[in-house]
Parts: sequence; C-alpha cells; structure tokens
Amino acid sequence: MSARRPARRRAGHRAAWLALGLLPLTTASAQDEAASLPLTASSDAPAERPMEIETVVVTATKTARDAQDVPVSLTTVDGEFIRQAGLASFNDLQNYAANLNITVAGNSGTLGVRGFATPDLNPSFDPSVGTVVDGVYYGRSAFLSAFFFDIDRLEVLRGPQGTLFGKNTTAGLLNLSTNTARSSTEAVGDFTGSSYGRRSIQPAFNVALGDGWSSRLAGNATYGDEGSQYNTDLERGESNPSQRTARARIGYDGAGPFHVDLGGFYSHQFRNYNLFAFDHVGPNMLALAQTYDPLAEADASNHTNSENHPSRDDADLYGGHVTVDFDPGELWRMNKATVTSVTAYAGSTEHRDDLDADFSPIPFIVDQLVKPSRYQQISEELRLAGETPDLFGWGYGVSFVTGFFLFDSHYTTSDLFLVEDLGAAAAYEVAAQADAQLAGRSSSGSAGRLFGALAPPLGQILDVLSPLTAPVIGQQVSAAVGLDQHTQSYAYFGQFEHRVLEDLSIIGGLRFGYERKTADAYSHTNSPLIPLITNGAQKDHDTRASQGDWDLSPKAGLKYEPNKALTAYFTWAQGYKSGGFNGRPLSAENLEYQPELATSYEIGAKTRARFFGMPVQFNIAAFTTTFEDLQVSTFQDGSFVILNAASARSSGFEGDFTWMPLQGMLLSSSFGYADAHYVKYENAPAISSSGEDSQDLGGRPLELAPKWTASFVPAYLLPLPGPIHVTVGGDLLYRSQRYLDVDDDPAKLQKATLVYNARVTAATPAEGWTLTFAGHNLSDVAIYNQALSQPLAPGNSVRWMADYGRFYTLDLTIRL
Repeated sequence: MSARRPARRRAGHRAAWLALGLLPLTTASAQDEAASLPLTASSDAPAERPMEIETVVVTATKTARDAQDVPVSLTTVDGEFIRQAGLASFNDLQNYAANLNITVAGNSGTLGVRGFATPDLNPSFDPSVGTVVDGVYYGRSAFLSAFFFDIDRLEVLRGPQGTLFGKNTTAGLLNLSTNTARSSTEAVGDFTGSSYGRRSIQPAFNVALGDGWSSRLAGNATYGDEGSQYNTDLERGESNPSQRTARARIGYDGAGPFHVDLGGFYSHQFRNYNLFAFDHVGPNMLALAQTYDPLAEADASNHTNSENHPSRDDADLYGGHVTVDFDPGELWRMNKATVTSVTAYAGSTEHRDDLDADFSPIPFIVDQLVKPSRYQQISEELRLAGETPDLFGWGYGVSFVTGFFLFDSHYTTSDLFLVEDLGAAAAYEVAAQADAQLAGRSSSGSAGRLFGALAPPLGQILDVLSPLTAPVIGQQVSAAVGLDQHTQSYAYFGQFEHRVLEDLSIIGGLRFGYERKTADAYSHTNSPLIPLITNGAQKDHDTRASQGDWDLSPKAGLKYEPNKALTAYFTWAQGYKSGGFNGRPLSAENLEYQPELATSYEIGAKTRARFFGMPVQFNIAAFTTTFEDLQVSTFQDGSFVILNAASARSSGFEGDFTWMPLQGMLLSSSFGYADAHYVKYENAPAISSSGEDSQDLGGRPLELAPKWTASFVPAYLLPLPGPIHVTVGGDLLYRSQRYLDVDDDPAKLQKATLVYNARVTAATPAEGWTLTFAGHNLSDVAIYNQALSQPLAPGNSVRWMADYGRFYTLDLTIRL
C-alpha cells in the first residue's frame, strides 16, 4: 500500500519570500496585496533601509488590531504559507501552532487547545473550541472543512474566549478569514498533484463591478485520493476525502457610511469511512476474522485494515451571511465608532454516516442512518465598537465592543444499530470470551458469562462454531435510535480596555446569556437479543427532556505597554460550555450530560526587537486552566457517548518566535508545553482488559493531549541571478507521546513523533506563476488520530491511521 499528501501557490520579487512558505507564525497577511508581504522593505529599497517583520492585523477582539497589541495567546497562520507548504487540510495545520489539535471532516470535527480536545463523533456534541469564519459563529466544527481554500489567515486563540465569542469556547477559538472581494480584477488558478493520487483544483476570480461594488468567486475540487489505508476485505482505499466546494462573496466599500459583505457557500464532501484497523487482538478473534478476510492482520501501522461493511461519509454543507458595517461618525464623544450587524444561516445534511462498529470483517454490528441527518442554525449579532479619549475625564483612552447575540439551531438524527448476522454475532462473542479466558481475564456481563461458558480451547474454536451458529446464520436484529434537538440562546456581551496610565490599561469584560435545549429521544428494538448482545446498553425508551442554563463569562486583567516594542499582560477569564443530549441514545440512562465551566489565568509578553541588527519577534505566555464537569467522549458497546468527568487542569506555556538572521533567511518557530490531566475522575471508563467496570483517572493525562509540541520552519531565498527566484524551506514538527482514548490504556498510546518536510519553489517577479515541489513526512512516521476498544472484546483495540507515510506534492499557481 503506497501512502502520501499535497501543496499550493504564489510569489514575486518581494513576494518571493512567500514562495518559501514563510512566516506561518504571527505574520498573517492583511487584506490588500502589499500587506501580505512578510517584509516591509523590498529589494529595490536603499540598502540602508532596515528590514522589518510585517505587522499582523487580526480580528481576535472583533476589531482590526495589531496582533502584538492583543492581550491573549495568539498564533496566526498565513494563507500563502498554507498554499506553499502543501497542506492538504486543516488537520495539517495543527503542527504549526503550539498546543493545538485539529481533525475535521464533512461529518465531524475534533478541535483541541492546551490539551482539551474532546472528539465530537457523537453528532449532537458541542465543541470546546469555537469556530468562527468571516465573523460567523458555527455550532459544529465540521463546517471548517468547507473553507480550506482561498484563505487570508487563521487565528488560533488559546484559553476561554466566552466573553466576546460566547458559549462553547472554553478551551479556545479558531478565527478564520477568507479572502474578501477586492476592488480589482484578477484570476488565480492553483493546481496540486500528489504521489498518493490526490488532485486539487482551486480557482478564484475577483471582479471590480464599479461604484464601490466588487465580487469574488472561489472553488475547490479535490479528488483521486487513494486513502491513508487500504481495506483488504472491500478492496478499496479508506479515509480518502473528496469535495466539490464553491464560495461567492459580494462587497460594497463605497464612499458612504455603509460597508457590506454578502457571502454564501456550498460544499459536497464524501469519503470511504472504514477508518480503524486491528492493533491489539486476541488469537481467536483474529482467526475468526481471517475466515472472512484471509488478509486481516493485527497491524495498524501498515496502512491496511479490514472491515466488511462499506461505510461512507457523504455530507452537504451550506450557508450564507450578510455583514453590514455602519460608520455613524462622531457619536457620544466616540472616535472610530462602528455599528456591525452579522446575520447568518448555515446547515448540513449527512446523507450517509456509517460505522462498522465492530471494526472487523466479521458481519456483526453496523450503525447507519435511517434517513439523512440534518443540522441548521440561524444567528444574529448586533454590536457597537469604538474608542473614547477618556472615561469621564479619567485616563488616556478607552476602546470597547458591546452587543447582543441570538442563536437558534435544530438537529435531527435517526440511526439503526444493526446486528448483520446472528450467527456471526455468536461466533464473535465466543471468540472474544475465549481470548479473555486465554489471557486470564474473567468474562463480564450477561453475554460474556453466557458465551464464556461455551468458549472452546484455542485451536478448536473454528471446529465448534459452525454447528453452534448454523441455526441463526443470516438472521438480523436491530435497534432504532434517534434524537430531535432544538437549541435557543440569547446573550449580551461587552469588553473594554481602559488606559488608566500612559503605559497601563485595565481589561474588563462580561457575557451574560441564557440557553435552552429541548430533545425528543428514542430507542426501540425488534428483538430481545439486542440488550443481551450489547451487555444491557440498549433499553427501549421514548424520552422528552430539556435543559436551561444561564451563562456568565467574565474577564479581567491588566496590560502594560512601556513602549511600542513591548506588550505584557495578565488576564483572568471564565468560559461556559453547554450541556446537552447524546446523539445516539441507546438508553435513557446516559441521555444527558451537564455543562462544563473553565477558569483560566494567563500571563504573557509580546515583543519586537533587533538581534544582531536584524528584526526578531518573540511572544510567550504561561497559563493554568481548570475545568469543572469536563465533558468527555467515550465509546461504549458500539456507540459514542458523552460523560462528565469531575475536574481537570492544564498548565504550561506556549511561544512564537520569528527572526531574520540574514538577508534572505527567515526562521520561525512555535513551541508549547501543556500538562493536561484529570484532577478528579473516579468513575472513568476502565481499560477493557482490566476486567473492571471503572477506574480512577485522577492525576492521569487527558486523551489527545501531548505535553510538548513544537515546530521549526527555516526558509532561505537563494541569491541567484536571473528573473526566476528560487527559495528553499522545510519544517521540523514535533509532538510528544499522547493517549488516543479516554481510558489511558497503554495499548492506545501514540509514541512521540518528529516529522520532516522540505520544499523548493521557483517564482517569477511579476507573480505570473509559482511552482513548488515538496516532500512530506520524509521521516515516514506513523501517526494516528484515535484508538478505541473493540466492543464486547476485552483487551482488543483498534487504531485510526492518519498519515499517508512519505509522499510528495507538486503545486502550480498561475495568476492573471
């Protein structure tokens, strides 16, 4: 099985830096072309003019500000770097910002910051890291997957952001800005090919319409991906994402007081969805699996797996927004006052979202949609931002933003848990219990005691299974489960910075809101065998439930600015994440989970200076965040459920560093440490091989939480004569070991990874074309997204392979 991934665009005389894929950290581009350059001095400037690192303009506080002036731990990733580095999706971006975790697709998403990363494979689950795109809040992380093209910048905000951005930002926020419609006419085509088959075409057309109006149309067609794994039973590639996406924006930036941005998008995404491969499996279970697929094996590292049900993820995502900015002029002594209205709608339809829930070629458990699952949201934000010279004669200026936010969402899903073949189910249970006894583990649950008594010795299992299972071979039983959930939230928010002294500001903010969720849930089975097979996890029910919660998210702090080159700050903040209902409610017992609350302290500094006469930029922040009633996702008896842990804490630091040691050379780094662990979690899911029902995880690490993350990105513009500029660059990307499941099973540990990438780019001065060749994961490191226990099979586990192995990409960008 070959394995691999892709690349992106542009450059020019001054923009040749970007051809390197320079400045992924703290150097996002501004809206106009010139501001996208990382260095403010061109090669045509006088030699004595000092080179400077470009100012980064961000909207992390809902107003445009220099990133160095924002009192929050913040990393930006520039759209040009994303293209030049050959990144295939947002999943690749997690390696370039410290203490960040991203896994998104059309049907699901896992976003994590500072070790808090709860997988949202449960479809009704709200994320801990918020998603904002072009000023619009999206209630599901999966929407992010529709915007990985024509990007201006991505801002990664760490720590609770509830004061300005609302609920479900307890760990942090991803704030994405795509390219707006501009007052110029241009066409750009980006074409990428990879050694693992993936092809990508990303055109963009910008047209000036006159009288202040302009339009932009961009698209993304991705296809041909061979997949990160090959399914030997179905003889096809798995986890091979494809998409067809279009996005349109119309802008008005005329002479009047109004500025308008209208946008809309549609994305169709699909992939084969048999993601997991055997990692640890008993000899009887493996022997049984090989009767269905002789190529099945217990090796998750070789880019193959074996599952019998042809699972598929097939989703449509769509939406639109209208943003209106109004400049009222001087208003109540306010300077730069702006009234902004953001009205948005978004929706998704999952046509298929299958799961081969036994992760094997054995025709046992399948979870599939009965009818398409739908999510819809409507939001409205009305805010006022401005500055005043003082506060009733006190101080040296106040900047503030205040407003109201309304949000309404509706989610429906209906799943069928299907036992494909009762004969295969009986064989599966016998094999699982035979392996348990062979390993010295006692049988557990009603099914375990029943089938454990029947388990034959190793080597005889296949001889006795045939007469045992023959009477029920081919017979099916099932349970239908569903959820209809409606959410309404309302909030007032405000935040300010008051400069009480010339170099000292007070930070304050508050968000006060109310959210109500109502749900109708059910689970019905057509056979009494389903509760037996699931060890009692399925129980028939029809349940109506509701939750109502008040949200109070305050923020306070100090900011010290002795000069223009240094900003230091201290902040205290709280964030709130709503409770909810499990999207696959096999029983009423685990239907509800409660809200979580985060409290964070952060101290940091941001500085610009010169080191050996050359510009350097360095940012550092230290933090501690405590979560009460942390929501965790776990896989139990063939279904993902959400539970509340008692408490958890993450403490550590992160930093960004950018330095130009020589003319033509740029070094960038992002690094972080996060000790994320449970403070108290007494009834945590037990390791499946332990024979226990629960365990105490107090003091143990959270899942998907590496303690150390770091990236180092060197780049160099070769001093060659001639009209073509050649640049070389690379990446060193490190993540320390982390657990891939909530139970901290040593069998589900991802080893530390160090990934090497390299690239070379040729570009013309006039930016007519750019060609980039890149090598990815040259160290050929095995990387996994998640590990799970095989249901009803104690001691067995499976893994989801994320990487493509070593691969190469070629990217061509043409600009007209």
